[in-house]
Amino acid sequence: MSWKLLLFIVIGFSLVLGPIMMMRPKPHEAKRERWRMQLRSLGMHFSLRGLPSESDSSGDLFGVYTVITGKPTQETGWTLVKVDYEHALHCCGVWEWQNQHRPNDEMLKTLDEKLPSLSPYVKAITGSDSGVSLFWTEQGDDRDFATVVDFLKAFAPSPNA
Repeated sequence: MSWKLLLFIVIGFSLVLGPIMMMRPKPHEAKRERWRMQLRSLGMHFSLRGLPSESDSSGDLFGVYTVITGKPTQETGWTLVKVDYEHALHCCGVWEWQNQHRPNDEMLKTLDEKLPSLSPYVKAITGSDSGVSLFWTEQGDDRDFATVVDFLKAFAPSPNA
């Protein structure tokens, strides 16, 4: 067998296998899809959106993980955005309120309990009587995902309700 024929065979395999290998999801894409499917299996929702902050004009999209807590309403809910500095007016130190709306006492108590252990990759939280959503970069590992799910489960209605 000549070297030209061998080179032709190698190039032929590369032309066939190259595009097939490029279509396979990268490991971090597969991890994100696994998390999203797990979330759906728990009865929660996923979407991609920008941060709810008026000050964010970057156009970046974040994974929004949502638990529905009641009937959808047209009300404006509360919004918390993580900032780089602590302040006494913030919720749990680094979570800045973005509007005048605040959660009810029960939700506020849950926020106080759960925010300190939340994944550092969560950038914003929105909520109302109809649901709570986390804006997450979907970075980190399975422990970060577990803290996100645990946070949302704390707001989920009890099955007996």
